[in-house]
Amino acid sequence: AAAYVAQKQEELMALNPTAAVPFEGEFQGNAFPPAVFAAGQNAIVTRSSGEESGCSIYEVFLTAMGPQYNVYLGQNEAGEPIFKWCGESDLRAY
Repeated sequence: AAAYVAQKQEELMALNPTAAVPFEGEFQGNAFPPAVFAAGQNAIVTRSSGEESGCSIYEVFLTAMGPQYNVYLGQNEAGEPIFKWCGESDLRAY
């Protein structure tokens, strides 16, 4: 899993991303609720079956409906990564 994440990070860095800068002036938009979990953090996720599994937070997206998380659950029989999109209500601290 770590090699996969490192490869994806290298691909992102190759796109030459620009750094975020603080907004100057009065903000006139909607503030998104902050995320409780950070990318790379371990957590426990409730699966669609109702069972709980350990996971690693892969991506965090702030939305008007609250943070959305893409979590890494492991690999399937073919060795492909398994991910699940979920909200904070499906996660708890590990």
